[in-house]
Amino acid sequence: MKKLWLFDIEDNPIHEATEEEIAREGDERGLWTGNDGVQYFVDWYTPDSDDDNWREEWRQEIAREEGMLGGVQAYNDWMGY
Repeated sequence: MKKLWLFDIEDNPIHEATEEEIAREGDERGLWTGNDGVQYFVDWYTPDSDDDNWREEWRQEIAREEGMLGGVQAYNDWMGY
Protein backbone atom coordinates (compact mmCIF):
# COMPACT_ATOMS: atom_id res chain seq x y z
CA MET A 1 0.00 0.00 0.00
CA LYS A 2 1.34 3.40 -0.95
CA LYS A 3 2.02 5.83 1.88
CA LEU A 4 3.52 9.28 2.11
CA TRP A 5 7.19 9.10 3.00
CA LEU A 6 9.92 11.64 3.71
CA PHE A 7 12.77 11.61 1.17
CA ASP A 8 16.10 13.43 1.12
CA ILE A 9 17.24 15.38 -1.93
CA GLU A 10 19.05 12.28 -3.25
CA ASP A 11 15.74 10.35 -3.40
CA ASN A 12 16.51 8.13 -0.40
CA PRO A 13 13.41 7.19 1.64
CA ILE A 14 13.94 8.26 5.26
CA HIS A 15 10.75 7.28 7.11
CA GLU A 16 6.99 7.46 6.84
CA ALA A 17 6.04 11.14 6.78
CA THR A 18 4.57 12.72 9.88
CA GLU A 19 1.52 15.01 9.75
CA GLU A 20 3.85 18.00 10.27
CA GLU A 21 6.07 16.96 7.36
CA ILE A 22 3.05 16.42 5.10
CA ALA A 23 1.71 19.88 5.97
CA ARG A 24 4.97 21.67 5.08
CA GLU A 25 4.76 23.74 1.94
CA GLY A 26 8.41 23.93 0.86
CA ASP A 27 9.53 25.78 -2.24
CA GLU A 28 7.97 25.54 -5.71
CA ARG A 29 9.36 21.99 -6.03
CA GLY A 30 8.11 20.95 -2.57
CA LEU A 31 11.63 20.96 -1.05
CA TRP A 32 12.47 22.33 2.36
CA THR A 33 15.67 22.41 4.38
CA GLY A 34 15.69 20.57 7.69
CA ASN A 35 17.56 21.59 10.84
CA ASP A 36 20.42 19.34 9.71
CA GLY A 37 20.89 21.36 6.48
CA VAL A 38 19.57 18.55 4.26
CA GLN A 39 16.78 19.23 1.78
CA TYR A 40 13.70 17.01 2.10
CA PHE A 41 10.42 16.37 0.32
CA VAL A 42 7.34 14.18 0.80
CA ASP A 43 6.15 11.77 -1.89
CA TRP A 44 4.17 8.56 -2.30
CA TYR A 45 6.16 5.39 -1.70
CA THR A 46 5.49 1.69 -1.34
CA PRO A 47 8.12 0.25 0.98
CA ASP A 48 8.95 -3.13 -0.45
CA SER A 49 11.66 -5.30 1.04
CA ASP A 50 11.74 -7.25 -2.24
CA ASP A 51 13.41 -4.23 -3.85
CA ASP A 52 16.48 -4.76 -1.68
CA ASN A 53 16.28 -8.56 -1.77
CA TRP A 54 16.80 -8.86 -5.52
CA ARG A 55 19.97 -6.76 -5.25
CA GLU A 56 21.41 -9.04 -2.58
CA GLU A 57 20.41 -12.18 -4.49
CA TRP A 58 22.00 -10.80 -7.67
CA ARG A 59 25.23 -9.96 -5.79
CA GLN A 60 25.36 -13.51 -4.41
CA GLU A 61 24.78 -14.99 -7.86
CA ILE A 62 27.63 -12.93 -9.33
CA ALA A 63 29.86 -14.03 -6.43
CA ARG A 64 29.07 -17.70 -7.10
CA GLU A 65 29.86 -17.33 -10.80
CA GLU A 66 33.08 -15.47 -10.08
CA GLY A 67 33.99 -18.18 -7.57
CA MET A 68 33.50 -20.88 -10.19
CA LEU A 69 35.54 -18.97 -12.75
CA GLY A 70 38.22 -17.41 -10.57
CA GLY A 71 38.34 -19.46 -7.40
CA VAL A 72 37.58 -18.88 -3.76
CA GLN A 73 39.37 -15.52 -3.59
CA ALA A 74 37.20 -14.09 -6.40
CA TYR A 75 34.08 -15.27 -4.54
CA ASN A 76 35.32 -13.72 -1.29
CA ASP A 77 36.08 -10.43 -3.06
CA TRP A 78 32.52 -10.19 -4.37
CA MET A 79 31.03 -11.10 -1.01
CA GLY A 80 33.25 -8.58 0.78
CA TYR A 81 35.05 -11.12 2.96
